[in-house]
Amino acid sequence: MTKSDLSTESYTNRLQSFIKDDYFAKLFKKFGSEFIDYRQRWDRASSASHLDDCVGPIHIDLELSNSCNYRCSFCPYSVPKPQRPKGFNSDLSNIMMPMKLVTKALTESAALGARALELGYNTEPLLYPHLFEVIKLARNLGFVDIRMGTNGSLLEPKLSAKLIEAGLTQLQVSVDAIDEDTYKLSRNSMLYNKVVFNIKRFLDIRRSLASDLPLLRLTYVMTPQNRKNSDQFLEQWGDLADQVTLQDLFVYENVNEQNSGVSDAAPLTLHSNDINTDSNCYMPKVRLSIKSDGTVHPCCTVPGMSLKVGNLNEMSISDIWNSPSFMRIRSSHIDGTWKANKICSDCMSNAF
Repeated sequence: MTKSDLSTESYTNRLQSFIKDDYFAKLFKKFGSEFIDYRQRWDRASSASHLDDCVGPIHIDLELSNSCNYRCSFCPYSVPKPQRPKGFNSDLSNIMMPMKLVTKALTESAALGARALELGYNTEPLLYPHLFEVIKLARNLGFVDIRMGTNGSLLEPKLSAKLIEAGLTQLQVSVDAIDEDTYKLSRNSMLYNKVVFNIKRFLDIRRSLASDLPLLRLTYVMTPQNRKNSDQFLEQWGDLADQVTLQDLFVYENVNEQNSGVSDAAPLTLHSNDINTDSNCYMPKVRLSIKSDGTVHPCCTVPGMSLKVGNLNEMSISDIWNSPSFMRIRSSHIDGTWKANKICSDCMSNAF
């Protein structure tokens, strides 16, 4: 499979996504008009020109646990705490979001119209002991797009079967390599062959259960060590995965300086000097992100982790969504004044 054999969506000059033609048809087959309604509401809200058009979150990010079993070379958690970007200055201390808080987040957001859920948010969701219960709860509450991102090392066959049966709709596995040596450089792990085995077994199990879902998305973050192999990665997985994403590495302040795994990142366009002033961010209009301790952020980006708009232990989803701080951020991305917010402007200059 080559790039010309797949549909291509270029979201920015740094990310290309190669998608099977029947990708969205499988979601429509499962959810019908529910899926269409969710996507139409997303499109309307993300392009909203007035605050009244953003009546509630459509997408929720849940960091079920702040733990991860990897220390990838390009991850801010791989460098000493004082040198990490803001938002990554806490320890990976095995904080598990209580099911009571999970239930509150999902129940209240569903009541406001949320229909998409992302499980992970910079950490490893397969470490969470109640993961399948969370997925089933979300499905029962009407969520039609339930996604999970993982490094794949813990994706044992029995867990794959449970994810399929629980109702997960999209599974994203970060691979970033075509061999063990490159995987060790980027992921600081010798588990490449295990990850490949787990992915292929997941596909076997999905096939044996006669299920189209969850759709499989494989991601390849391009570093100086693996960039030359990106076409081979696409050829290796293009026939197997439902979506393959190639993305340039985003190196945040201090990480590239401190980590030898990405210290020779000069060939990459890591930081743009020009902010894309013609674009407003859609995230505060459609989503909110909840950390395992209940802290809520207006988006899922690393810079956005510096912006706190509330805590779910103290406030309702509705109160957080309509809080003055969140409203100001949302309004700035409608009227274009977000450029005055250094956090947003730095993020936008990095992303486009």
